[in-house]
Amino acid sequence: VNKPENIVIENDTIKYSKTPQREREYNTVIVPRGGEFVIELSDGTKVWLNAESELRYPVSFADGERGVYLTGEAYFEVKRNEQHPFTVTTGDHRVTVLGTEFCVRAYKDEARILTTLESGIVSINSGMESVKLNPGQQSSVEGSAIKVESVDTEIFTAWRDKKYIFREVTLGEMLNTLSRWYNMEVRFENEEFKNYRFTGELMKYSDIREFLIRLESLEKVSFRIDGRQVNVTGYVR
Repeated sequence: VNKPENIVIENDTIKYSKTPQREREYNTVIVPRGGEFVIELSDGTKVWLNAESELRYPVSFADGERGVYLTGEAYFEVKRNEQHPFTVTTGDHRVTVLGTEFCVRAYKDEARILTTLESGIVSINSGMESVKLNPGQQSSVEGSAIKVESVDTEIFTAWRDKKYIFREVTLGEMLNTLSRWYNMEVRFENEEFKNYRFTGELMKYSDIREFLIRLESLEKVSFRIDGRQVNVTGYVR
């Protein structure tokens, strides 16, 4: 990240203050696998970026427009401004808010874009359809089709507090998520293992081996860690 005049770094957070600009300047933060980052934008909006994510944003919102571009996963705590809505764009998908707290998950290797709303109201536009979400709802966009359902939002936002919660999630989805967090690769001896469903919780920076041992106790699969590679095989007593 370039360090313009209006940047302040406090602990693990980058903060931007409002400064007049003749031309709009953009910065991009790229968070690698195994990383995380927090940014406070010039309007006071705070953004938590999860592992393997990228955020492109104006250095200043001095002209009143508030728009950012996301790939990956981020939690937004948007400062309210009714005159200037805040937008998050991922390809043809756009989330528009005035002031609210929500999470967007839009990884390139996942078919769905998930937006989970904790407070306020957001508008979702897939390029072909538009819907509004209320607190406790989640939109799932695949292609241009939008599906809305009520969810336990903590399951989808707890990562901001360094915790992952899995509820009847396929092993393929679970390990794909953890591979980003722990910067590891996963190999399945049998592709059918990916469809097994599990429930569990894991705090970040805790030993992933203990978590995998708990999964093994269900006697469906076994795990072998070799460096940064996790091999998934049939259950072995």
